[in-house]
Amino acid sequence: MCYDGLTFFHQALLVARRQTMGLVAAVDRRDHLHAWCESRELRRTLAQLEECAAAIYVLADKRDAMHHLHAVKALALPMLELAPSPSKIALRQAMSSNQEADRTQWYAEEKQWIAGLECLWQIKRYVNESLWSGEMHEARADLRDRVAS
Repeated sequence: MCYDGLTFFHQALLVARRQTMGLVAAVDRRDHLHAWCESRELRRTLAQLEECAAAIYVLADKRDAMHHLHAVKALALPMLELAPSPSKIALRQAMSSNQEADRTQWYAEEKQWIAGLECLWQIKRYVNESLWSGEMHEARADLRDRVAS
C-alpha cells in the first residue's frame, strides 16, 4: 500500500536498494537461504513501489517516481533472476524445527543453485576474457578505423 505518498515511495526506494545489495551479497556468498529470503523481501518491496507509483496523481511527481522505480528495477530484476526459488517441499524441510528432519531436497536444490551460479560465472569470465583478448581488440580497432574514415 502507498500510505504516505512520495515520502513512503522514497523510503521504499531506499529499502529496495538495500535489499538489492543484500541479495547481491547473499548470491556472491552462495548463501541459498539468505538469498531466497532477500529475494522475497525485495519482490514485496518492488510490488509496493509499483502500487505507490500508480497512485501518484501529479504528473511531474509520477514521471520522477517512474524514473526512480525503473532505475531500481534495472538493478533488482537481474539479481532476482539469480535468486533461488526453492520448491515447497524444500522450504518445508528447511523450516522444520525438528533437528532430525530430512533436508535432502533442500540440500539438493541448494547444490543445484550453486552449480548454476558457478556455470554462469564461468560463462561470464569466458566472455569477458574473449572481449578483451587480442582478437577482439584488433576487431574493435579495425571497426574504429573504418568508422573514422
